[in-house]
Amino acid sequence: ARVYVIHYNKRLPTQIPPDVAKNLKEAIEKFLKENPDVKYNGTMWDPKTGIAICDWEGNKEKIENFMKQLNIPYDEVVEVQPLSL
Repeated sequence: ARVYVIHYNKRLPTQIPPDVAKNLKEAIEKFLKENPDVKYNGTMWDPKTGIAICDWEGNKEKIENFMKQLNIPYDEVVEVQPLSL
């Protein structure tokens, strides 16, 4: 399943300190190694507002639990599907 972790409420910092970014990257890499059924496609964000969407593939509950372990604030974790037009 495609899963988006959405941060609407501008709670992410407009700049992520290098040490925080490094630790986050390492945590994601470890999580992915331990969970080969999960894929992280990246995060898109607006640095002016701090609004972000993290793009994942895998089990929604597993991804949401990982976000909670990281103590990263988010507003929603949603499973999405392509919209056929």
